Amino acid sequence: MTVTIIQTADAIFYEPMLAETSKTARAFCIENGFAYEQYIGVKRGHMPWHASYNRVYMLKEMLDRGVRGWVLYLDADAYIHDMDFDLAEYFRARSSAAAIFAGYGTCEIATDINSGGFAINLSDPVGQSIVLDWHRSVDRVPDEAVHAAVDWEHDLANDQHLLSLILSRYVDDRKITRRIIFERSNESYVNNGPFIAQQLRTMHRSFPERLDAIRQQVAKVLEGRPKPFEGEGPGIYLTAHHPRWLTTFENRTDFGIETVGREGLLLFGPFIRLKAGSHLARLFGAARTASHLHIDVAINRGFDVLGEKDVQISEGTRGLMVEMPFELAESTDSLEFRVSVDAAATVSVHAVQIVTKAAAPPDNP
Repeated sequence: MTVTIIQTADAIFYEPMLAETSKTARAFCIENGFAYEQYIGVKRGHMPWHASYNRVYMLKEMLDRGVRGWVLYLDADAYIHDMDFDLAEYFRARSSAAAIFAGYGTCEIATDINSGGFAINLSDPVGQSIVLDWHRSVDRVPDEAVHAAVDWEHDLANDQHLLSLILSRYVDDRKITRRIIFERSNESYVNNGPFIAQQLRTMHRSFPERLDAIRQQVAKVLEGRPKPFEGEGPGIYLTAHHPRWLTTFENRTDFGIETVGREGLLLFGPFIRLKAGSHLARLFGAARTASHLHIDVAINRGFDVLGEKDVQISEGTRGLMVEMPFELAESTDSLEFRVSVDAAATVSVHAVQIVTKAAAPPDNP
């Protein structure tokens, strides 16, 4: 079961808002080993509000290219305010569901939804069908109507209304009720509620006031959380799914490589080329309980150790777990990063990053 969070906005007006709210979504994905996708612009049409249809085309494109698992969509004005929420477990507990919406928006009809945040299971045939039906309903609107429209709420059937009509057919006509979850508005975990907050237009007197409120809330949510990627470039970043990573456990999941209750090498590899210089290795993952790790960096098939560290990881740690600097005197073709665990460890590795802090000076001629 994979998890992908997606967001979108037009490139002019709502992009500054998305730039703020996406900070929480991207940080949350880094901490949990999830994927994140974003589109800036307008996929169909020419007016900024036409970007509201982007999510429909994004979901169809993801389906076409084989993305599966849960996809959580968040509007540009929605941000994560509980960064410690266990979203993976939330979806595991609802693995038989095809989609989750915040319903009962203004009445006691479940399909009266707020589409500012929702989740669709692209591994489920019903979830796939919802995406395809939604895409067809939007795509069949004539281009002339799209281009001539001025008002989002009156000149076209907006995408939220079209989705609500589709869900009504699924519930009322097809009797698919157990496969689609409708959570109560403001109590939902895929919309405004305990996990996600949304700063709606109706909550503020002006757009600048709304944007400023979002900036303040996002800064508060992220205060004190590590920012491991800020301004330094990706370096060498390999997720735990990369085939160059090896393990003695053979317990690969959708989110990485996990411990299995015995000691051994949880991760080793990737035997890559790296130039001489000062470098920093980072381990990303999650620890369900307090766990002891031994990490090292080596060359020459592990015989020459460049640096090593014993680390006690606190219970509930997610995201950046370990940083370790090391020096490489000469360029190598076989750099190896290793993570060893004892039987008590309960750890999942999501990715490893190696950043060059300073390259070695060139040899004098």
